[in-house]
Amino acid sequence: MIGAMRTLFALALLLAGCIDDERPFEDAEPDPDAMPAAADVFVAAPPDAATPDAALPCLRVAPAQIDFGAVRVGGAQTVRADLENCGAVPVRIHAVRLGTGDGVFGVPEGPAAIEPGATAGLDVIFTPRTAGTFRRALIVVADTGESTIAMTGVGVACPAVRESRISLRAAPLDVVPLDARWLVDAGGQAAQWRWEVADAARPTALLEPSSNLDRPREVGVPDDPRTPLAIFVAGEPGFYRFDLRVQLTAGGLDFPSADCPGEPPSVGVEVRPVGALRVELGWTWPGGPDPDAPGGPDLDLHLLHPAAEAWNAAPFDAFAQNPSPDWGAPRVPDDNPALFADVMDGARPEALFLDALEDTTAFGRGYWIGAHAFALENHNDGGTFAPVTASVRVWLGGALACELRRDLGGSGELWHVAAVVTTPTGPECRPIDTLHRGFPSIEP
Repeated sequence: MIGAMRTLFALALLLAGCIDDERPFEDAEPDPDAMPAAADVFVAAPPDAATPDAALPCLRVAPAQIDFGAVRVGGAQTVRADLENCGAVPVRIHAVRLGTGDGVFGVPEGPAAIEPGATAGLDVIFTPRTAGTFRRALIVVADTGESTIAMTGVGVACPAVRESRISLRAAPLDVVPLDARWLVDAGGQAAQWRWEVADAARPTALLEPSSNLDRPREVGVPDDPRTPLAIFVAGEPGFYRFDLRVQLTAGGLDFPSADCPGEPPSVGVEVRPVGALRVELGWTWPGGPDPDAPGGPDLDLHLLHPAAEAWNAAPFDAFAQNPSPDWGAPRVPDDNPALFADVMDGARPEALFLDALEDTTAFGRGYWIGAHAFALENHNDGGTFAPVTASVRVWLGGALACELRRDLGGSGELWHVAAVVTTPTGPECRPIDTLHRGFPSIEP
């Protein structure tokens, strides 16, 4: 009986050798979840227990799954699949083909046979023609039966540039929105939008848009690259340029890069002062400001009307506690000052602006500008931030008219910086540069 079964097995092997290698096979989609991660080993089933394993054909296929990752549309990625003869007899390869699925995968003809201990490689290629996720099975038919490799790949299209350059104009302290979608169309692909400060008249940072655009410096947070929006709070007059770089999160394909060549699109912002008067107060101290270190000295900017009778008192001193008084003609906004931001840590400047000046000759003195050391104590260690170097810039009619610096050594000090007066030839900024231990009285 055993001899008869061996005769039948030999006949079966003889018939297998006569199979036409080009005979079509039915497409079959594998279940990727049912496939091992590294390799499949296929061994022909023995006819009976008396047949030694060493005499059976054995084929190891690796890997069991191929992930091509993200590939640029129009590009190509090749991954090698190995067919290893893990037995002691040759293995005939009858067909290497693709199962049903997306037509963006390719595979070369397989070897006719693989000798014991040898490995044959198949260079499988993925060439996406559109953006999206693609799947297909690679099927190898051999003496051992059918083995499959599940293949996946993601086609990623380079972003399309809508505008390579956009030019904007702003005034100091304006809130300038930046929207990456003005410049680039990512085709609905998940992306990170990275704005870079390429050119700046002074160091600056971009913020994530806040629900409170009236005081964005106090509530704004650093720009989040997961959103296409950012805001630029215009600072010192000059030119600023912001370049945009896009990272497609599927595989990290960058634009611009070698895969997606081109120049980064950009937004240019020319900051020009407008209005009659703008005053900016900034300050530094040893080791600061440090954006990573909380706290800092608190200085306040003051602008006195020519009719003021006292510092630090409403209605004729514009400062943090009186940020938008009604000066000049009633209910006429142009001659009313406005404080843009009350900054408490020196990380950004404070500023006051006034669109129309009154004639100061009628009052006998001009608009006075002061910087008050509200608090120089370091509450983190009980020490002091002093000396604090304050700097004040004054623009008249859009031109820088005064720029002064002074060290402040203690809380409560007032630096009387300058006066702005009107003359027949136009307004002038006249430095005063006097330091007081507190708010001085104003002589009538």
